[in-house]
Amino acid sequence: MNNMIEVRDAQPPALSPHGLGHAMESARQGPGETNVFQVVHRLLRGRYVLAIALGMVGAVGGAMAGYLLPTPKYRSEGQIRYRPLLLNPYTGQESVIPMFNNIVSTGASFAQSDRVIFRAMDSDAWLALGRPRSPAEEQRFKSSLRVTTNPSVQELIYISFTDLDPGAAKVAVEEVIHAYDELYGRGESKSRELAIRTIEDKKRALQAEVSRLQTEIDRESKDYGGLAQLEAQWSIDQQEYLILTRDINLIARQLAGTNSLQPATGEPGGVGSPLPPAVPTPEEVARVDDVMRNYLLQRDLTKQRLERLLGMGYGDAHPEIIQARSDLSSWNTQIQDYAARWVPRQTTDAPIMSGAPMIEQLRNKMADLQRLADEHKKDLGALGTKRSTIAQLERERDAARQEVTETDKRLTGLNEEKKAAQMIGQIEIMPPLAIPSAPNVDPRKKLAVLGFALGGGFPVALVALWGFLDRRFRYADQAKYNRPDVSLLGILPNLPRDMSDPEQAAHAAHSVHQMRTLLQIGGRNRKVYAVTSCTAGDGKTSLTMSLGISFAASGARTLMIDFDMVGRGLSKNLGAAPVHALSDVLLSGNFNGSVVATPIERLSLLPSGRDDGRFVSRLSESIVRGLIERARADYDIVLIDTGPILGSLEANFVSAGADGVIVVVGRGQQRSFVERALEQLAAVGAQVLGLVFNRASLTDYQRSAGSASFRTAPADPLAAKPVTPHEGVAGLDPLSQIVALDTKRS
Repeated sequence: MNNMIEVRDAQPPALSPHGLGHAMESARQGPGETNVFQVVHRLLRGRYVLAIALGMVGAVGGAMAGYLLPTPKYRSEGQIRYRPLLLNPYTGQESVIPMFNNIVSTGASFAQSDRVIFRAMDSDAWLALGRPRSPAEEQRFKSSLRVTTNPSVQELIYISFTDLDPGAAKVAVEEVIHAYDELYGRGESKSRELAIRTIEDKKRALQAEVSRLQTEIDRESKDYGGLAQLEAQWSIDQQEYLILTRDINLIARQLAGTNSLQPATGEPGGVGSPLPPAVPTPEEVARVDDVMRNYLLQRDLTKQRLERLLGMGYGDAHPEIIQARSDLSSWNTQIQDYAARWVPRQTTDAPIMSGAPMIEQLRNKMADLQRLADEHKKDLGALGTKRSTIAQLERERDAARQEVTETDKRLTGLNEEKKAAQMIGQIEIMPPLAIPSAPNVDPRKKLAVLGFALGGGFPVALVALWGFLDRRFRYADQAKYNRPDVSLLGILPNLPRDMSDPEQAAHAAHSVHQMRTLLQIGGRNRKVYAVTSCTAGDGKTSLTMSLGISFAASGARTLMIDFDMVGRGLSKNLGAAPVHALSDVLLSGNFNGSVVATPIERLSLLPSGRDDGRFVSRLSESIVRGLIERARADYDIVLIDTGPILGSLEANFVSAGADGVIVVVGRGQQRSFVERALEQLAAVGAQVLGLVFNRASLTDYQRSAGSASFRTAPADPLAAKPVTPHEGVAGLDPLSQIVALDTKRS
């Protein structure tokens, strides 16, 4: 509205249909400022009693839970005192221990080490508390134990333990201090010496076992000249066995090839022909030659020495590796030269045999070779058993040596602890004197306060959330949007059907007159007003009738048109029977005597017929505008009661053709419906003059600015009289009756 006076509520507008953002926007005090209290008030308004009741119950419950659920903890504390002076046993003089601060810090680290904690937890006193060893219990013990030092008192280490049980806290500190004393203090000296002697005895026994196993290995390999010679002999026998097997297979193939069709003796390829001489291998030569056998043995020993050095991690540039490879190359060269020069001894006068004698000779030779092969196989079996026995002895020896190494490490650690204890000197333990009587850690008061705040705030927050999610209009200021083109035109209180409250009735009549005044003053050129709502039941028909009575009382010739062609509220309430149907009036363009008088002077009604609802689908903008222009020409004020804007077709045509539209919003209406109604009115080009909030509570109405002038006016003696229906309008709704009565009294 450009020239209409806007009625503003005494309180800033609250939540809009867009949610909390509109609530905060409506609660702004100035540019960039938001009144948080106003936002909270909007959310809790009307639910304060519920919020306070639930908040008190939650606060008491939260405070009790915060005080009763946590258990106070007790802390016990003891000390370990280091003696800073060390007595020299040779001179009898005391001197300050070097790096005493570092020694104390190291002692503090030892006091919370796993060795100390495990020994403390294994003590009889701790186990008597019923807390057995487990990973979880160990972790709790470590987290409850605290070991600290004080730079101002360098001699002391403070041991403290926090627990729900004061007795357990005292036992834990005592056992930690005693365990530390046993491991690193005076009680450790004897046990450490005993441990050292025990481990030394074990080391000697292990060393004796290593010597025994080595002696056994040497004895087993003595017959072969040592372990290396045994391995070399096993390798040579294996090679010889393979050569014999190869020769036996060769003779067997020769025997298999002989038959009665063999060539004559002396012919090439005949049986009597001598076999072509083969180049002997070093292993074949070693079978009949002791020199070659020794060469092969030395070569194998050198090869084993090279492999052992490489297994020890020596690199190629190491002198021993270089020397071993040189020796191996030298032995290989000698072996090849000797094999090339070696010539087997042959019997030159042996007759050349052929035929059956040659076959017999081959068979005899194969038998000799088979006998030698069987002997070598037997020797290989004996050597294999010997090698397995020696290998087992070597594994046992190596395991004993490894255990000797581990024992040396343990001895080294114990000796270092012994030296450290000698450097530290004497310590003094000071366990706690008594069980703590008062808790050291007691969060009950803080948690009770926190529980009170959270327990009381949570229900209030839930109620506020309920208010945020409630999308209905419950108060008058909620009906005002943050839009410049829509204002709150007026507020109507909720009236009882029996009109038993004269003061409330007077309020309602005053509100209707005030809205009529604003319409008259704010729009002198306006004559046609459409009254609509979002949905049925918001009270638009009642407002139309009441405004009609008020306009007529002010001297204006007023016509009410019942354009709610489905509901026909005005026609039914006034009991008007039209001469012609409204559809006939629309088609003809003139009233034809269809306008009827009402019991109110200067107030007429153009009613709607029973069958006019069928004509809705034939409505057009030109027909509706023609009726409006005819009414404008004949009357001072025209009030058109339409159907709900969201549910009727005629409301769109009437709203577009009227000079202004009044939207009635009933308490409890959904905000989304109001928003859609305003959007639809804007879409058809209607001029929305404002919203009227209907059926407001009396308290809500009294807080509004609209009732301020009425409250400041002198008391009306008639307002205290009971309200009686106006003659001729007894069948109207309470608001119309009250306005009619008010105009009669005035």
